[in-house]
Amino acid sequence: MELEKGVQRWIVDISVWEPTPQAFSFAMNFLPQHEHSSITRFVKVGDRKRALVSRLLQYSLVHHVLGIPYNEICIRRTVEGKPYLVLGSEAVDFPNFNFNVSHQDTGV
Repeated sequence: MELEKGVQRWIVDISVWEPTPQAFSFAMNFLPQHEHSSITRFVKVGDRKRALVSRLLQYSLVHHVLGIPYNEICIRRTVEGKPYLVLGSEAVDFPNFNFNVSHQDTGV
């Protein structure tokens, strides 16, 4: 799938997704281990779903826009908690690549 370069906006409505604990764990396995505690720290199911979908979207965006394989993507957080991509030479087409994730109610 060819994505247009420039601004991207992806939206996921999590209101209809009611995963079993097994399905939730399965989805978490698509993320690196260091991301798991930032998802499971939430008590409310809705907060956990938002955190999980948020992180899945971040990795998916980086993969689809920059073509970096999932296992080579390195996303870290600033001291304020804002995610950023740790880049090597992979993003030459996007030297100023950045992204933001917002969530409110059932939208991520």
